[in-house]
Amino acid sequence: MNQLKSFIFIIGFVGLLGFTKGQTTYEYRLIADSTNYAIGAKVVISQQWVFPTGSEVKNPGIPDTIGPLIRVDAGETFFEKSGENTVATRISEYTSLDTGRHITPVLKWYYSEKQYIESNQLEFYFSLYKVDTALPVKPIAEIKDAPFTTAEILKMVAIGVGSVGTLAAILWLLLVYLPRKKQQQPGTATQQKTPYEIAIEKLKVVRRFRLDSNEEIKQYHAELSEIFREFVHYHFAISVLDLTTPEMLERLNLLKLEQANWAELSLALQMGDMAKFAKQFPSEAENQNCLIVIETFIEKFGKSKPQETELNQN
Repeated sequence: MNQLKSFIFIIGFVGLLGFTKGQTTYEYRLIADSTNYAIGAKVVISQQWVFPTGSEVKNPGIPDTIGPLIRVDAGETFFEKSGENTVATRISEYTSLDTGRHITPVLKWYYSEKQYIESNQLEFYFSLYKVDTALPVKPIAEIKDAPFTTAEILKMVAIGVGSVGTLAAILWLLLVYLPRKKQQQPGTATQQKTPYEIAIEKLKVVRRFRLDSNEEIKQYHAELSEIFREFVHYHFAISVLDLTTPEMLERLNLLKLEQANWAELSLALQMGDMAKFAKQFPSEAENQNCLIVIETFIEKFGKSKPQETELNQN
């Protein structure tokens, strides 16, 4: 008989263990870091809920108020596995402006559409700051001038020396270096050459060409064409560097240069184009005449200021 009772007890105990293990665990609780606070102080409350790992549950809401407590920060939520369950913790911050003893209400966590679990309650004591008005007021001591330390003195000396050095460098740059460099730099206002002077100097170089071969003749006329175009471009302030010879002459005609010999100039430039592109090479006399025609044009109009026209104003 005793053996039968022992057998039944063992079977019941094993069955109870199996039933307990198969149960679904849900828990919901509130945790506070303390119970006594001054009004307006930060109260840290942790919402903690437990549910079986892998199950789909709704997280508890974050109440704006819990009794007298007012939420100031919703905080973050952390999840951690514990055996077959998952423990979720949300740490929020609250405060209260009411003094006295307060007990928070029960919160409900609906982990499914119809099923919920209730939280525990918390008890708090809120009081005013205590100020002992019976103590005498102590006068504020006078601020005494503390002597400088060696490190502070060295630092101030270094700053002073650095400032003086920087100022001296700026003055030397403005009063000595820049004026001297400006005097030595070519192309300043007093040294800059006019388009006429540049063209005449280049023509003197071209005049020394020997013209013993077709290559030298091509180079001769290429130089003449470049000298003429640069003179027109910079003296009359019109863009002709990238134009063809007919286009350049057409723009020059708009300047109404009455003293120009357009027929000779056009012939000289077109003859130069023929030589540059190796289509036809002029004779020695024709080569010399091309230089004279271009030089005459530059001499005639280069020494005087160009007349303002709509063309060179645009």
